[in-house]
Amino acid sequence: MKTVVITGATQGIGLSISQILHKNGHEIIGISRNNDKDFPGIHYQADLSDKTEREKIFSLIGKKHGNSLWGIINNVGICNPNSLESLTAQEFEKTFELNVSTALELTKALVPFLKEKEGGSIINISSITACGTKDRSSYAVSKASLEALTTTWALEFAPYNIRVNAVAPGPTQTVLFDTANPEGSKSRNKAIERIPLGRIATTGEVAEAVYFLLSEKSFINGQVLKVDGGSSLIFAGS
Repeated sequence: MKTVVITGATQGIGLSISQILHKNGHEIIGISRNNDKDFPGIHYQADLSDKTEREKIFSLIGKKHGNSLWGIINNVGICNPNSLESLTAQEFEKTFELNVSTALELTKALVPFLKEKEGGSIINISSITACGTKDRSSYAVSKASLEALTTTWALEFAPYNIRVNAVAPGPTQTVLFDTANPEGSKSRNKAIERIPLGRIATTGEVAEAVYFLLSEKSFINGQVLKVDGGSSLIFAGS
């Protein structure tokens, strides 16, 4: 049994990842702001936007689960769509803090346990928005930063047999996406029009990609796997 830590574990893509890993015999250590009594693993409730709370929970997880730890999935994030003119410094910092600083701090806290046993896998959840799209300055730069950390860490941790990859979903059927883009809405139809396969992804399809890259049987390292139905082929510059 491999122990895997995942942030943003109780909703959307994070929950689907947790479910597929549990189904395949992994022990899941989930962290999220929302409690879920049906979570398929051990759950720690924490507000990861709070630096002090992050430090406490990451230290606790290291002490309790570090010896069995094998995988880290940096999934938690917020979008905060804004045009550049309306984007405030506080909003930018909030997005970067949760999306990037959380991933950096969790990995820094737990990677020593992977290095000690000389093996493991780290997955960062990015987005095809890193390719660039309007009204997403803070989100795009945070996801591009995660991809830069992915390649940097892949080189840094390779001597310890630790692989680091990223998964970049396109539009995916989550509560957040459905709320912002209801069935039949102009924004939803536009998103679908830009996907060659003609539909948005399910959270389960994204989770399958994460499971594939996380597997200890994989030789893939330092890559960003786009799970977007081909939309990134026409996404940049839109």
